Amino acid sequence: MKLKDTGLHFGIVSVFAHWAGAICILCFAVGVVWEIVNPSHQIQAFIQSIACLIACLHVFRLVWRLRKYHPDLSGGENPAQVLSANGVAFGVLSAGAVLLAMLWIREGGAIVGDSWWFTSLYWLGFVFFLPRLLLHLFEVSGHVFKFRDESRNRMFDIAIEL
Repeated sequence: MKLKDTGLHFGIVSVFAHWAGAICILCFAVGVVWEIVNPSHQIQAFIQSIACLIACLHVFRLVWRLRKYHPDLSGGENPAQVLSANGVAFGVLSAGAVLLAMLWIREGGAIVGDSWWFTSLYWLGFVFFLPRLLLHLFEVSGHVFKFRDESRNRMFDIAIEL
């Protein structure tokens, strides 16, 4: 995690919510398995509450990063910042989709019911957060992606910072 020129407060928030996407994936996966093995919804409702809380923290983290990269959202000179801004936009959309799914599934703390869309919403959240998990893994391992700019015929070493 790069904490320089981001401020201590943002650094603490970012470290706290860094693995939010991965934990949310695990919550959705456990919910799907529990739905198949045991139709009882008491533990599943608890898992959904945890997933919803983590998704909210993830949205807060992404909005905080959006403030940092706001000037580069429409395109900029620094490809690393543009790439990070695009990642932030994708993350906000994916987290928003999961939160919307949570609102559909939960109503007053109770499960809305059993149907095909009930389980498919879990998988939708899993698919939306899977790319975020992979990007987090690459970031933690310190991996540097190489992108070729065909128009200028040169290599950019871009460290993905999400």
